[in-house]
Amino acid sequence: MFFITTDVPVITVSSPTYTQNDAIRTVTCNPSGNPDSYIYHKWQHKSKYGDLIREFGGNKTLTLPDITVLLRYQDSGEYWCTASNGFEDKNNQFEQTGYGLVTVKAQPVFTSDTIDRVKQFGEIDKTVVIYVDVYSVPKFTSSIWTRDGKPITTQNSTKYQSSSSPTIVKDTIYGKEIQQDGYNLTLTIHDLKAEDFAKYTVTLKNGFSDVNFTIVLESASVPETPGNFSRIDSASTSFTVQWDPNSGGGYKQTFYIQYRVQGSSEWTTVSAGEEDINEQRRRRTYEVRNLEGGTAYELRMFAENTAMKRSNFTDVLIVFTESSVSTTSSAVIGAVVAVVVTLVIVCASFIVILLIKRTQGKDKKEKNDTYYENTGFQDIQNGDEYEEVENKIDVEHTSSSKTYETLSTKDKISVYDDLENAKDVTSSKSSIGDYEALGVQDKPSIYSEMKNLKEHRQLRKQQADKKQFKKPNDPGENTELNTSQVPTEKVYENEVF
Repeated sequence: MFFITTDVPVITVSSPTYTQNDAIRTVTCNPSGNPDSYIYHKWQHKSKYGDLIREFGGNKTLTLPDITVLLRYQDSGEYWCTASNGFEDKNNQFEQTGYGLVTVKAQPVFTSDTIDRVKQFGEIDKTVVIYVDVYSVPKFTSSIWTRDGKPITTQNSTKYQSSSSPTIVKDTIYGKEIQQDGYNLTLTIHDLKAEDFAKYTVTLKNGFSDVNFTIVLESASVPETPGNFSRIDSASTSFTVQWDPNSGGGYKQTFYIQYRVQGSSEWTTVSAGEEDINEQRRRRTYEVRNLEGGTAYELRMFAENTAMKRSNFTDVLIVFTESSVSTTSSAVIGAVVAVVVTLVIVCASFIVILLIKRTQGKDKKEKNDTYYENTGFQDIQNGDEYEEVENKIDVEHTSSSKTYETLSTKDKISVYDDLENAKDVTSSKSSIGDYEALGVQDKPSIYSEMKNLKEHRQLRKQQADKKQFKKPNDPGENTELNTSQVPTEKVYENEVF
C-alpha cells in the first residue's frame, strides 16, 4: 500500500541586485510543495515599510517594465509572490505568500521633500542650518559643499560644519509617496553676515554619475501683514473672519487674532492656523466663538514666523454679534403683525357682509314702502289715528249730553241709541226720523250738534289727506286702524241734514 503525502507550498522569491544600467530586471517566484502544481496570483511591489507601490499579474517569473535610466532606482523594494496547490495549511489557507528584495544600485537621488526646499532662510548674526535629504544605494562616498561655486572648507572651521546621518526619508515612487531609508546632509553656518546669503551647492559621489543640489539662502525677514482682513459672517455668540496670507519672511508662520469688547483695554489672543514656507497660499477663514450676544468687538490680527519675527497689526475691525433678544423680539413682532393682519382681514370681511346685508335690507324696505304707497296705508300714523278717535268720542259725548238735556226720558233713549249706532258704524236714517219727530225747539240744537260733528269729521279727513306723504311707523297697525275707520266716515258722508 502506498501513501501519498501532501504539502502546502512554501514560497520563496529571488532577491536580485541590478544597476540603473540594467535594462532587463526580473523577479522569480519559487514555490515548493506536493503536488508540484501551482496557481500563481498577483505580484505586489511594496516598500520596506509596507507601503503598497504597485501590482502585477500572476506568473512564476515577473519581468519588470523598462523605464528611463534615472528612474530605475524606483524598482528597488520588496516583491511578494502568492501561489497555491489546492491544499490548505493549518490555518485553512490555500494561498501562500513569500517575498524577495530587489535592489537597484544607482546614483544618489535628492528626495521630493528636499526639492520643495530650494529656498531656505537665515538671520544676520545668527546660526543657520541648511540641509538636504537623499536616497543613495550604494551610499555616497563623498559630499562637497560650495558657496557661489567656490569650495567651502568644513574641517576644523569655526564658520562652517557639515554632517550626514541615516534617516527615513519621504520620496515619490511610481506616483506613491512612501518612506524608505536615506540620509540627511547638513551644512551649518555660524554668525551670518550679509555676504553669507548666497547659493550653496552640495555634490555627491557614489561610483555613478555625480549629482548636486543647490540651495538659495535668503535673509529671513519680518512676515508681511495679512491682507484683506474682514468679517464674512456673525451670530449671537460668534463671528467668522477671513484674510489672505502674505510672505512669512522665509519661515513657517502662525496667524493670530486678537479681540476685545469695544471700549475695553485687554485683548484676547487666539491662534488661527499655520502656513509652511512651501505651502501654497490660499484665503483662510476662522470662527471666533464664545462671545457675548449683541456686543460690539474690536478685532485685529498679525503673523509670526518661527524666527520669532512678527508682522504689523492689521487695521482694527469693528464687528457686532447678533442679539438673541432682538431675534426673539422680531419673532414676537412677527407674530403680533400676523395676528393684526388676520384681525384686519376678519373685520374687513365682516364690514363687507354687513354692507351687503344692509343694502339688501334697504332694497327690501324700499320695496315695502312702495307697496304701502300703492295701498295708501303708509300715510296714517298711530298718534294721529288715536287722536282722531278720541276727538270723535269727545264730540259725540258732548253732543249727546246737550241733546239729553232737551229731551224727555223716552226721547233721550232714542237719541242715545242713534248716537250709539252712529259710533258703532250703523246706518243713520233712523236717527234722522227721530229728529223729525221732535219739536221745533229741539231741532236746531240737534241739527247744530250733528252739523258740527260732520264738519269735524270732514276736517279730520282733510288732515289725513294732507299726511299721505308721511312714512308709516307701523304699516300693519295703520292698516288695521284705517280699515276700522272707513265705515264710520262713509256713514257721515251719506247723511243729509
